[in-house]
Amino acid sequence: MSGNRKNQSDLGLSKKYDHDPQRVINKDGSFNVSRKGVRIQSFQTVITMPIGRFLLWVLGAYLVINVLFALIYLSL
Repeated sequence: MSGNRKNQSDLGLSKKYDHDPQRVINKDGSFNVSRKGVRIQSFQTVITMPIGRFLLWVLGAYLVINVLFALIYLSL
């Protein structure tokens, strides 16, 4: 059975992975991943907002982008 076992340093990332392999989930079930930096939850905000507010955001973004391109076109 040990002949079929993959190399412990091969995590499927690449052959140049030189770091010490660690478990992502600890044996007690907690995660071994730490997040650093600003926590922006834009995806969760978008999928949980009401459909009316989402459509207003899409319409507003569409109008802003079109006005910007129109101003660029008129300035040329």
